[in-house]
Amino acid sequence: MKKLFILCVAILIAGFANAQEVFTKKTVKKATTEKAEKAKKETAKAKRKAQESTKKVVTKAKKETAKSKNEAKVTTEKVESKAKKESGKVKKDAIANNEKVAPKVKKVTAKSKNEAKITTEKVESKTKKETAKVKKDATVTKEKAGKENAKVAKEVAKKVLNTKTETLKTAEKASKNYISKKPNSGTRGGRYYIDANGNKTYVTSNE
Repeated sequence: MKKLFILCVAILIAGFANAQEVFTKKTVKKATTEKAEKAKKETAKAKRKAQESTKKVVTKAKKETAKSKNEAKVTTEKVESKAKKESGKVKKDAIANNEKVAPKVKKVTAKSKNEAKITTEKVESKTKKETAKVKKDATVTKEKAGKENAKVAKEVAKKVLNTKTETLKTAEKASKNYISKKPNSGTRGGRYYIDANGNKTYVTSNE
């Protein structure tokens, strides 16, 4: 009887343990399923948040891009408008300056041409005067040279004449002194007379 009781108790304990194990497995499976579903929900929620965040970021980026493009367009238009105004002003100033400068340049050019013409006329006049002076000086020099040459020629002729006269006088004197004597001939072909003092007096070949 005691053994039967122990056996019943053992069976009950085993059944309770088995039931407890089954309950535990079911509980764990349920918890796991709940966790998985919760994770899926969290994942889906995260995806939705990410999509919403991405959508917001893309929308904001599009708005910012459109705003930047609009601002860039406005800035470009302002810059182009300013550039056109500046260009127009520069052209206007250039035209005004050209109108102011052109007459001044013409005046300066005319003045320079006039000064150049006057300078050229002065140089030509001075050149003509210098040329005339040089020609005149050359003529005077030529005349002086002619006179000097005539003077020198006259003096030379006079000296030659004097020399000839002296020669003739010497020859005549020798002829008078030694006319009755025959001249002697030297070893080199010269002729001479011997005077009363015994000195030799050479005579030219014409005597």
